[in-house]
Amino acid sequence: MIFVKEEYLNLTEGYWYGDSGVQESRFNDNEVGKLFKYCQKEFGRCAGKVYVEKNGGRSAHVGWLFQKACRYTDTGQKYILEVWITMHTKEPKKKTKYFYKEVKSK
Repeated sequence: MIFVKEEYLNLTEGYWYGDSGVQESRFNDNEVGKLFKYCQKEFGRCAGKVYVEKNGGRSAHVGWLFQKACRYTDTGQKYILEVWITMHTKEPKKKTKYFYKEVKSK
């Protein structure tokens, strides 16, 4: 399965306002093209590719950025939504470390 992270940017106002976290998509590893077409339908035109730097300075294409015109639900004004899609092979490793505060007795 392909895991996907969606990050949302209001391009008109210039701020990030959310992300989906890395989650399992409905697409198999050999369905990258289907995922791309789904994203185009959902998020608009493809405006670029997302790359990450690998070891040795090599870059790897790991996703795309999409743009479409949207309207605010409260005012109806237009803005440009930009969605960054990155693909992952599995969920990220998460480690929790606790920093306990000791209660000092008097």
